[in-house]
Amino acid sequence: MVLAVLLLAAPLSACGKKAPVAPQASASYAPDDALEVTLALPDLKAPAEGSAAAKLLSTVEKRFGLKLTPTEAPKDGAAAVAAAAAGTLPDVFTGGIFDDRMAFKQLIDGGYLTELPQALTDQYANLGTVVRRYRATESVDGKLWFLPRTNMVNEFNNGQSRAIYYRLDWALKSGLLTAGKPADWQSFFALMDYYGHADPDGNNLDDTFALTGSADGLCGLDTVFYMTFGVRDWVLQGGTWVPGLLSDRAKEATKWAVQAYRGRLIDPELSSQDQNTALEKFASGRTGMLVMDASPAGAKQVYDAWTAKQPDVDIRKAVSVLAEPMDPYNVAYNDDTSYEGGILLSAGLDDRRLPRVLSLLDWLYGTEGLTTIQSDGQLTAGWQGLSTLCTSAQDFLPDAADGDYRLRYMDTLREFWWSNNWRKPMFTRTIFDDGVQNFDSGHEMEKALMHLIATSQNVDEDWPAYVDAINQALPVAAVSKTVNDYAKANHITSEE
Repeated sequence: MVLAVLLLAAPLSACGKKAPVAPQASASYAPDDALEVTLALPDLKAPAEGSAAAKLLSTVEKRFGLKLTPTEAPKDGAAAVAAAAAGTLPDVFTGGIFDDRMAFKQLIDGGYLTELPQALTDQYANLGTVVRRYRATESVDGKLWFLPRTNMVNEFNNGQSRAIYYRLDWALKSGLLTAGKPADWQSFFALMDYYGHADPDGNNLDDTFALTGSADGLCGLDTVFYMTFGVRDWVLQGGTWVPGLLSDRAKEATKWAVQAYRGRLIDPELSSQDQNTALEKFASGRTGMLVMDASPAGAKQVYDAWTAKQPDVDIRKAVSVLAEPMDPYNVAYNDDTSYEGGILLSAGLDDRRLPRVLSLLDWLYGTEGLTTIQSDGQLTAGWQGLSTLCTSAQDFLPDAADGDYRLRYMDTLREFWWSNNWRKPMFTRTIFDDGVQNFDSGHEMEKALMHLIATSQNVDEDWPAYVDAINQALPVAAVSKTVNDYAKANHITSEE
């Protein structure tokens, strides 16, 4: 569900180096004035002559004085650190922030990344708007080292969490909606039961499951059950921080998940199928609910799958997205971050190139740059990454046939879903300790929980064995001590 992180680095040292002045937005550069900047995105190759990508690069060269040269992207955080030490780090590259927080810190401590002080970012309208929303929560030791890929510049708060799409037309026949939605957790679960057992499609067959998803972690069950019950990476329980999937809340959520699985409400194939299969099942009426990305791009995928299967049925009347958080903990579905990736700059960027790069990013954050990219034609694989470098807002531009559907969808998310998202990332993101950052990197808890959900007859009886197995497989005690010591030293006494 997480997209590749983009690192941009050119250090503006904390010892008083003056922030570069932003170039005028109307600046136009002659070919001889263009400065080379190496760009590393997945699968990026030199564009074919006359292609949409070549046209885009020509626009960038003339408008921003930048000659973007594709180069190989570091495959992971360790590769980025090695490239930095060898002096081959690209000027703009992907990797590090989410997949390897320790490598991110190594790049910072080694002086390989550019700090982005407020005096600099405030000179750019779109870029500055984004950064002001994240500076307080995403700074490391009071300094910001990356730019988020986000929809926030367009007044949307999140492109990352997953949402529950559901068959509104079936739900309206159920009598279980209050003011157009399930009123609480109990009515939501009753709606699941209706989808699974009341023959909602009217074909006189017991062939409909309530919920489907795809093979990734908890396969969407985290969105439906665990996040609804307030389970995050770490949960404050009895004054002590404990791993979320070992908490009492997780046990309670697991009871509901097991009840749904044993009641044939959950698609038994969700843990082995890909996203396209899940989309096809939902669009063809084999399930009443689908867990899918809560983003414009996710909404478009649902729209495309639906129109391919049921072109004569108006999706706006047949499908909706659950809007408000449900009982018992009154929390919305969430991830630890409200953006889809990050952008860092290499210390090799000098004072001539850095302002031009930031101007380009500022342009890409706004609708003008995205509209220009769309008008240049279909970009090939790899170069599509440039069109989504800063924001996925281009997926939202309502100039396609599905524009009205996506506008309605995004308005729902903006008003309800994202406004109830977690206000801050987990504080553990800034504990730069190998044990904390690599805790359960193999997702042992998720695997064990999926097995428990599929096999348990009694969660109360099976839960202690699950907890004991995780304590034997993972260094729970040692990592928990590090987390709790950090929380105590930094006076962190609330989950917000």
